[in-house]
Amino acid sequence: KAVQESRWYWDDSDWQGYEISSHCVLSKDALRSIRLSPSIPVEIVPSDGGFRLVGDFQPGSSYQLEFAAGAPTEDGGTLIRSWGSTLEIPHRQPRINFLAKGRYLPRSAWDNLGIRSTNIERARVSIRHVSEENLVFWLSGSEPLDERSSDLIVTKTISLDHPLDSTVTNWLNLNDLVPNAT
Repeated sequence: KAVQESRWYWDDSDWQGYEISSHCVLSKDALRSIRLSPSIPVEIVPSDGGFRLVGDFQPGSSYQLEFAAGAPTEDGGTLIRSWGSTLEIPHRQPRINFLAKGRYLPRSAWDNLGIRSTNIERARVSIRHVSEENLVFWLSGSEPLDERSSDLIVTKTISLDHPLDSTVTNWLNLNDLVPNAT
């Protein structure tokens, strides 16, 4: 079949642009031409740059991938020669964030501050108090929360132990961290 239109794909990993066509999309029948070790079930899914292999790839693992010569494409073409590579599946990026968004935390929420984290073992928590005279500047959003606009009450390192590559929610009780909170 003739290629109907030309598309371009920009690859951020090598800073190159590639002209692509349906020659770059393997057909569903190409699954028979894929060798993956260790073996896991995969699907071929069309993508902007050609196709993706979707499966239960385990973070921190390596896989040997080979496309055998003759693998069919969507437009009836075939892969001329075998191609192989090693796939390195990285661990998930470390990430931490609060469950709630906002600029201040009312005292009624001090005993139940939700923190969601992935691949973070420990976090340093700093609690600052903004005095009434600085409150209007800080609430305007133009004033940073630093030693000029607030008083440091406590800094403590907390443990966020959880299995590697899993996202976990921890609940932090600030009353336990702030001495003599009134």
